[in-house]
Amino acid sequence: MTKSVPAALILIGLILVILLVGFYNRASTGQAGNEVKIDQAQVVHDKAPQTSATNPKRKASRAGSRDGVSPAGETVPGSMEPARNANRLTPDYSDDEQNEELVIGGMVIDEDGNPLPGIEVLARRIDPEEGPSPLFDQMDEGVQSIFSGFGGAFLFSNLEDGTYQLRIAPAEGVAPTLMTVRVGLLNVKLVVLLQWEIRVYGTVSSTAGELLQDVQVTAGRQTLATHTGSQGEYILDVSLQGVNRTQLVYFRRDGYRDQKMVINPAEQGYWVAELRLDVTMESLTSLTTVVGSLTDTEGRAVSGKILTLASSRLHNSYQAQSDIKGKFTFNEVEPDKDYRLQIRPGSGYKDKDINPLEVPGRGLNLDIVLDLVEQGELSGWMVDLDGKPVPGFAMNLRSSIESGQLVRVVGDQQGFFSVQDFPVGDAVLRTSSYPVFSVQGVRVSPLPEEPITIFLDTGPHVLEGRVIDSFGKPVAADSVILGWMHSENGVQSSSSRRTTADQTGYFVFTGLGPGLHKMWVSAPGFRTAEMKFDIGNSRDDITVELEEKP
Repeated sequence: MTKSVPAALILIGLILVILLVGFYNRASTGQAGNEVKIDQAQVVHDKAPQTSATNPKRKASRAGSRDGVSPAGETVPGSMEPARNANRLTPDYSDDEQNEELVIGGMVIDEDGNPLPGIEVLARRIDPEEGPSPLFDQMDEGVQSIFSGFGGAFLFSNLEDGTYQLRIAPAEGVAPTLMTVRVGLLNVKLVVLLQWEIRVYGTVSSTAGELLQDVQVTAGRQTLATHTGSQGEYILDVSLQGVNRTQLVYFRRDGYRDQKMVINPAEQGYWVAELRLDVTMESLTSLTTVVGSLTDTEGRAVSGKILTLASSRLHNSYQAQSDIKGKFTFNEVEPDKDYRLQIRPGSGYKDKDINPLEVPGRGLNLDIVLDLVEQGELSGWMVDLDGKPVPGFAMNLRSSIESGQLVRVVGDQQGFFSVQDFPVGDAVLRTSSYPVFSVQGVRVSPLPEEPITIFLDTGPHVLEGRVIDSFGKPVAADSVILGWMHSENGVQSSSSRRTTADQTGYFVFTGLGPGLHKMWVSAPGFRTAEMKFDIGNSRDDITVELEEKP
């Protein structure tokens, strides 16, 4: 009996151990299962459409996008989601993720179209009140940064809606490429241009071998310039941008024909530090003078008017102004046969053009008579295509006879307008703001005539639609243009509206009148699509499919 008691105790202990082990295994299995379910729920949660304001994970991604991934693909300190950001440097992102976010993407390439990895790209949203800023860097407020991936691709995500400026980050040897784009574009191409300084030097002499002093030497549109010294020598530091772009160096001096020399990096060699350019300039020994007088048809002197004398062949241009007696003088004019004399006298006179005009070596004396402009009047009605008045519509009336004459025309509550004391002849009505409305074939008469009818493309109709590619994916088209034209009784009215398609491909035009309209849709990398719509008699929601360029 005494021996059986310990044996029983041992058996009971073994049973308890087995039960405890089984209970522990079931608890561990249940906990692991719960962890898997939580991870799956988190994945689903991450893929649910949310804005950056409600998704803390995307806030972290945006905050870390400044440091992102290095050109070598390593995680840089500051990136809060290194794996997620690293993937976004390449095109390997899902369509679902792309569509749910406001993005801008594209490629960084060189001048020959080769992709460039490891290039830092900056993005800055344009403040509508401040407008574009030509220069900004990584340290400026609101600037986002990312490096191009192995294939040169880059992608900014979680952006606010609006317009952005993109640029290559400031770096030695790289020109400041700058581009303005709308959110939703995924085919942006940022071209990286190499930039370096080259010292151009040499001497300038005449065709007779005389060294020329005080010759102005400039490069392209650069504001810096230099002048040759007493021995005709000069030194000019020139900035070159792009290995495939030439630079012009100009040489100018009174009494000599302008000379220009071309710097071609492809011929001179890249990164050349110095280049010698010796220049010979042709003497203009036969410079002459053009004088004259300016009067009107009644013989009165016309003073204070600007006259322009220009030669397209010689690339010469001169200006003179008539004095109180109507006299004018052009000094040091190079003789030639293809000059053009232009006068835009403004109010009260018709424009004057004399073309061609020969200026001989002995000089020229001109007596120019300006025609007086007869005054007349114009009246009419502004209506839509249904004949209903368009009240309060404003347009500018510009004379085709006198370029400086312009009057603002506004229709009353019945769409009626009237203009008095306006130059007789052809005129054009045009809006000064967007959308553009234009009316041609308008003629101002010296005597009162019947009011004309001007038809305007305005009304209650709406045209909206989506732009897609051949696979049915949305295209953020950067140009959607809608045009309209109507002719009646010799008066031709037209309108032009322009918008863009957002990242979902959506666009809309409002305030349209009825009738036939033509639309052009274009986007980088696609052929321009053209189509016609009879507004009011056809569907007002459309789908535009763009064909990719080969």
